[in-house]
Amino acid sequence: MNQFRKIVPSLFTLANLCFGFLSILAADYYLSPMFLFASLLCDAFDGALARKLDVQSNMGKELDSLADMVSFGLAPAYLYHLMAPEMNIISFIAPLFIITGSALRLAKFNLMPSMKYFTGLPTPANAFFYTGLFLGVHYDNGIIKSLYSHQSVYLLTAIFMSLLLISGIKMFSLKGLEKDFSKNKFQFILLISFVGLLLFNIQLAIPIGVCFYVLLSVVYTFALQQ
Repeated sequence: MNQFRKIVPSLFTLANLCFGFLSILAADYYLSPMFLFASLLCDAFDGALARKLDVQSNMGKELDSLADMVSFGLAPAYLYHLMAPEMNIISFIAPLFIITGSALRLAKFNLMPSMKYFTGLPTPANAFFYTGLFLGVHYDNGIIKSLYSHQSVYLLTAIFMSLLLISGIKMFSLKGLEKDFSKNKFQFILLISFVGLLLFNIQLAIPIGVCFYVLLSVVYTFALQQ
């Protein structure tokens, strides 16, 4: 029984990895985001279970990073390549920023001590942003399709999001909320805003929500310095 408790979080980590790989195999703007959503859920559960069962380990941490590299680095990069307005050198260069930014972010995360916030945009949040773009393309969202018909927007998005991954911005976490409401105000503002975005325009809610998370985190960074 004790041995089973140790492997439960790793099973979710491996499920994260498998769903990420399936999103690549599907190469579809609807099915692939669904698989990525499943990866995001598994990624949330594996860490929570490891803490709950008190079975955190270096092995689990390394396995989690490897799974995240596939699901939140390789998969979004490949799908973003397919989303390119034209198949040329830019369609190959832009995804490379996603891959390298994700790899650097995960390597940095592994070397940092556990803290109540993230330094730089977490790779799951970055993948969540791209998932919103893929769904926007699937549902023929006019704003997303118009913006990403321009190669400059396509390339600059990948560069900007990758810079956020390796930035020094302190990004607040949605995990482990405290009982004192005043200590969770950024989290609640984000959640309420995201619900409002879903009601206003469900297709744009994800990418705009991630951008709002970044803006709130900039304010959060300044608040920590006071």
